[in-house]
Amino acid sequence: MTSEDKRAALAAALFIAFVALGLWLMPSIMIGVGERVSPLAGALIALIFIVAPFGVLWLRARAQRRAQDQAGGGK
Repeated sequence: MTSEDKRAALAAALFIAFVALGLWLMPSIMIGVGERVSPLAGALIALIFIVAPFGVLWLRARAQRRAQDQAGGGK
């Protein structure tokens, strides 16, 4: 396993741990926000949390594609 593979595995593990922790805490976050503001705000926070990982993965893919293009490995 190369150093780059180890870094990618660590990043994936941290990403999965963060998402799992967020999903575990999501019900209490939504209830807390829904009590203080409107229930719609709790739903909005849940939506943001569900969409955010896809945004992170999209940005990572863009960065990798850009690095590959700069290294001369592009199309």
